[in-house]
Amino acid sequence: MKKLLIILFVISFSSFAMAKDKWTLISLTYSSGPVSPQYQSSWTLTIDNERNATYTSKGAGTDTTYSFTVSKKKFNKLISYINKYKLISADPESMKTDNMRIGGSSNTVTLTVQNADPNTDQPPRKIEFPSQQNSEWTPKMKNVVNSLSNCIPNNKSGK
Repeated sequence: MKKLLIILFVISFSSFAMAKDKWTLISLTYSSGPVSPQYQSSWTLTIDNERNATYTSKGAGTDTTYSFTVSKKKFNKLISYINKYKLISADPESMKTDNMRIGGSSNTVTLTVQNADPNTDQPPRKIEFPSQQNSEWTPKMKNVVNSLSNCIPNNKSGK
């Protein structure tokens, strides 16, 4: 009986250890910040883990939305940054800077992570990374933002 319990414990623990959270969506939101209404603009790019993307822009009386598929090369570059910087397990609080600037444009990256264990009834986690980071994270998040921006066909974001 003890052996059976030990075997069951080992099997359940090993399946738990093998389960990994995975990202399902990543988005980049740009805002021009506090400027005169005629100059205000914002856009959002959302990419899922199957390369499907949606781009939405608003500003100066024009709204645009279109969908597209991200190229494999650009998508793989984005995935390499997500993995290299361990964004799924990163702590956004540890990225914040003590020297926050006031005003100006901002880029916000949000990663949606699905719990890999189907036995836990948990909604996906949304990890929102600060638009201003400390000196360790600034170059890393700049790479992620540039990689996301480069996924937009003809880079219609204006960036």
